[in-house]
Amino acid sequence: MHAGRRNSDMTLVLFDNSVYGLTKGQASPTTPKGDKMKLAYYGVPEAPIHPISLAIQYGATFAARGFSAAPAELTPLLAQAIQHRGFSLVQVISPCVTFRGKFKPLEEVKLNRADVPADHDVSDRSAAMTLADQTDQVYLGVLYERTDLPTYEDLMLDIETEARVEGICSVEDVLDNFVR
Repeated sequence: MHAGRRNSDMTLVLFDNSVYGLTKGQASPTTPKGDKMKLAYYGVPEAPIHPISLAIQYGATFAARGFSAAPAELTPLLAQAIQHRGFSLVQVISPCVTFRGKFKPLEEVKLNRADVPADHDVSDRSAAMTLADQTDQVYLGVLYERTDLPTYEDLMLDIETEARVEGICSVEDVLDNFVR
């Protein structure tokens, strides 16, 4: 623990409606493959990205998914993400009922949603990514959480401490040392 610690928390809430609605129904990176839209008349050809897997892959230490039509479950999930020390991502599934073509995404999510299994180990990175990538079920809840990993700020403070030990104390000193 470093003295004089600054807040190192960062929470990103991704409201994911799987469409760019302001452009009147353009497919987004999370639009399901095959979904027919104005600008994808014959269906979206690409497989969608999975934001939770991506966040975990790039170092998020908290990843969860909620559903906008279930505010009683979503609210504590958001609070947990905000209280998490480190980078957290909450993907909020919020289906667009206007621009998603013939699909009925709201009903689809309601039918296919499932709570993260009670026996799921939230510290298991691979298991979290497997749940996040499922297409037949939309798992809601905390998929991944690690509290034992250093935050980005921890790592930067370690570098700062090492630099101070070497006598590099100011930005000017760092820049002078870099230019040499």
